[in-house]
Amino acid sequence: MPTRRSRLQRVLFTCAVSLGFSLSIGAHEGHRDRNGRGPKVEEHVKTDFGFKGFRDLNKKLHEDFLSFDNRENLGIAANTHQSPFSLNGHLNGAWSPTFSLPLVPIHVMLLTNGKLLMWDSVGDLPTENYPNHNFTRASLWDPATNLVTNVNNNTTGYNLFCAGFAHLPDGTPFLAGGNLNRFLQGITATHYFDQSNNSWSLGPFMNEGGRWYPSVTPLASGEMLITSGNPDTPEVYTLSGNLRGLSTATWSMPLYPWLQAAPDGRAFYFGPNDAMRYLNETGSGSWSATWGRDGLFREYGSYAMYDIGKIVASGGGNSTRTTVHIDIRNPNIPPVVTNPANMIHRRRQHNLTILPDGSVLATGGNSSGANLLDINNNVYQAELWNPVTQTWRALSSSEKIRQYHSTAILLPDARVFTGGGGICDVCYANDYLEKNLEIYTPPYLFDQDGSGNLAARPSIAAVPTSVVYDQSFSIATPDAPDISQVVMMRVSSVTHAIDFEQRRVPLVFNIAGDSAIGTGLTVKAPPNSNIAPPGYYMLFLIDSSGVPSVAEMVRVEYGSDLGAPLIVESYGGQSQVTLSWIPVLGATGYTIKYGTSSGNYTDTVQVGSVTTATIMNLPVSQYYFVVSASGNSVVGGNSNEVVVSNVGPTSAAVELSGRVLGPNGVGIPNARVRLQGQDGEYQRNAITNSFGYYAFRDLESGSAYIVSVESKRHSFQEPTRFVTANENLSNIDFVSDPW
Repeated sequence: MPTRRSRLQRVLFTCAVSLGFSLSIGAHEGHRDRNGRGPKVEEHVKTDFGFKGFRDLNKKLHEDFLSFDNRENLGIAANTHQSPFSLNGHLNGAWSPTFSLPLVPIHVMLLTNGKLLMWDSVGDLPTENYPNHNFTRASLWDPATNLVTNVNNNTTGYNLFCAGFAHLPDGTPFLAGGNLNRFLQGITATHYFDQSNNSWSLGPFMNEGGRWYPSVTPLASGEMLITSGNPDTPEVYTLSGNLRGLSTATWSMPLYPWLQAAPDGRAFYFGPNDAMRYLNETGSGSWSATWGRDGLFREYGSYAMYDIGKIVASGGGNSTRTTVHIDIRNPNIPPVVTNPANMIHRRRQHNLTILPDGSVLATGGNSSGANLLDINNNVYQAELWNPVTQTWRALSSSEKIRQYHSTAILLPDARVFTGGGGICDVCYANDYLEKNLEIYTPPYLFDQDGSGNLAARPSIAAVPTSVVYDQSFSIATPDAPDISQVVMMRVSSVTHAIDFEQRRVPLVFNIAGDSAIGTGLTVKAPPNSNIAPPGYYMLFLIDSSGVPSVAEMVRVEYGSDLGAPLIVESYGGQSQVTLSWIPVLGATGYTIKYGTSSGNYTDTVQVGSVTTATIMNLPVSQYYFVVSASGNSVVGGNSNEVVVSNVGPTSAAVELSGRVLGPNGVGIPNARVRLQGQDGEYQRNAITNSFGYYAFRDLESGSAYIVSVESKRHSFQEPTRFVTANENLSNIDFVSDPW
């Protein structure tokens, strides 16, 4: 149930309506169309901010905020430690009790000290009702102690409601835009938050106009891209602390657009409308060609970059159940779009949160398609997306309604914070004001024996506080022999159903017996900044049972060399091999090295400034390949090694083939069929012929593959198949849904 306000507040609201006064100017999005180019606020707001009793009510709400008492939260936390966990925790996870907050956590950032910075607006009432917007309510919540500290922005003279925000490479929160006045106009100011003394300060002023609902995207260069929020011209916050406009990259985007730093070094735009394209932010900027994504406008859907160059998005629009998967790992082909299984619930205004194991948690939202809020159609049950099977499964249910202005974010202890909801006119009319939080403990933190006890967790004894791209570094852990994954998760920044920077980066590692650290791990840092933009990441160890450690904060930064590419596709046939790789920022050329034994590269080929190359006339054999970068008298390290077998036809090669069919059994031409190894490293694509046939030849016998299909005009009953190619397979067919 929603939090209940006092009888006085409800009476005052009733009086306001009966007297014909407007409590607010309407839902925020009602003032702007889908492209963020909306009209002025309605003329009917002429009541001088509210209703009879507004000043008294606002004063009481402000006093309540200032007098927030931590003792209730501490008492609940202490009692929780005495309580048994759910016996189904290993299946469904478990939710904490509800903890109070002095504000609605509309905007939430994970700081590098492990605390959450959160802020809302100038008060509990709809933002449009307030005459002054010269401060912001803000608080810190410490997951380790459950203590809340108020850190209001009382110094810069701005309301940070509806800003865009992300972390600078040194971990400093950077905010662009906010709320200027009761007309929901944007501000030109940028801000910093200093966690060493909990203070706010001004950054440079933007040049393209005030921004309200902009996105801030950390880039591979360490710069910050600022887009939308009403101005159509993007801006870049530079490494020198200045702003420059991208005058030749003007393009009208929806509010809070979906952008992420792509593996090819550009910024990738993919929603919430149906368009996908790349932005090159160098110079005055330029956009690539545009592709369609899935034909849907996923307003207030959510997305997550759960692996290198792999994005899952779900919901939005009319509370659709559909899911879309976008693969941008290979810089030499257009984005590869597939449609995994639908969510269990229809959702809009929900949040997707990446977990350390690569699964994605969906929480909250409404199921009716309501623009901002429908308290009678809240989705309480969480669900989890499996990146291997690409399917969803149901989890346990939260207590609170989490829709408009709710948030969710991964904590360093691998649990998930969820909170908020409220502060809008329809929210107030429905008594919806969630100044609180809940914590979700995922199934991976429970013993799998069904006892309800928490599982033993791997531990990190020591790790560097900073690492350089492609650098090998050591992690001291007593659990080294049992570690199955080492991953970095970028510190996150979430609001309005999107996280501007969350991403998961798996790392390569092996067990080491270094005398300096005892038994531990030797780990390779992310290969280059296109894969992991410079900044702070949570480093998790995951054991063989899938249990994650508590994370350590590690800064990833540039070193003296270039870093390394990452090979994302490799295949051979007819005495030739083709490789494609993720490029390195600053590289002017690449060298392919190969040989017939692992680590022994007897031949090299310089291929220039490209990201794909084919080596011809190779004798039939099995080869091991790496790629390295060079530029400006600097060289980088070797990429990941890939092995390509069966360069020429051999008895060990197998073939996988089938047809893509319409519901009437007629073949569908020009459908894209994608073959991917289960580790994500091996990828190939095929286009069906005029009769719907496709084939993948010269595959390694005994390997497991994920085969998926996409077609612009068709959806499929089973768009993804999982096969093991022990022998030739000729009936891997896909049948589309009836029109």
